[in-house]
Amino acid sequence: MPHIIRVALHPRDPHQASKEQKDMINRLKHEGYDPPLYSEVIQKFQKLISI
Repeated sequence: MPHIIRVALHPRDPHQASKEQKDMINRLKHEGYDPPLYSEVIQKFQKLISI
């Protein structure tokens, strides 16, 4: 499964967007997906930038 980066909600997003995002993450976890931590994402981006 490809890695997915969760993007923070915008203040103008509808209120249900937060619940929908939590539901999506829970479904992915239930299917065995292990979302990366922000610290892991930052390290990967830093490696890409340094190439």
